[in-house]
Amino acid sequence: MRKGYRFAGTATVLERGEPGFESMLPNLRSALAHRIRAIVKIAVTKALPLTSPAYDDGKTEPELRRAFTARFRGLQPGKRFEE
Repeated sequence: MRKGYRFAGTATVLERGEPGFESMLPNLRSALAHRIRAIVKIAVTKALPLTSPAYDDGKTEPELRRAFTARFRGLQPGKRFEE
């Protein structure tokens, strides 16, 4: 839920008509590929796990999901969500 990865590397923008653009389209498997004007290609040099500070107090993912769901269900339309 609140976990992911932080990537670092060098990005290259490939625009339609540039070398390499057409060869990247099949990787996208999109019915809307004809609308894509540019693709960002990233040569990843580093990938590190990333977690939210919500895990710092030792709560598990199911506990965080239950707390979020309870808060979300308690919201009223038009009311601000505040921490």
